[in-house]
Amino acid sequence: MSHLNFRLQLVEELAKIYGESKHSSQNTTPSDRLTGLHFPSHIQPTQKKKAPTKICIVCSQKFNEEGQRVRNESRYQCAQYNVTLCVTPCFEKYHTVENF
Repeated sequence: MSHLNFRLQLVEELAKIYGESKHSSQNTTPSDRLTGLHFPSHIQPTQKKKAPTKICIVCSQKFNEEGQRVRNESRYQCAQYNVTLCVTPCFEKYHTVENF
């Protein structure tokens, strides 16, 4: 077996084992995210939480003065991509800026 064939087989086997990313936001390309109509929706309640919140993906990319990540929770998400976002300004920023 040649070195090239070994590497190709290794990549195929690793892809079978680890599969696709579990984060839906990572499965989309920026161009897909920046086109089309997107609408905010409430995060659906669960048996334990009537008004659940999750961390906003745009806010979590920011850092405060101490160098810690900003943690803002929101009750809204993009209905199409199932990504948690603050309604303003993060929802618009996520869908209009390529590298937010």
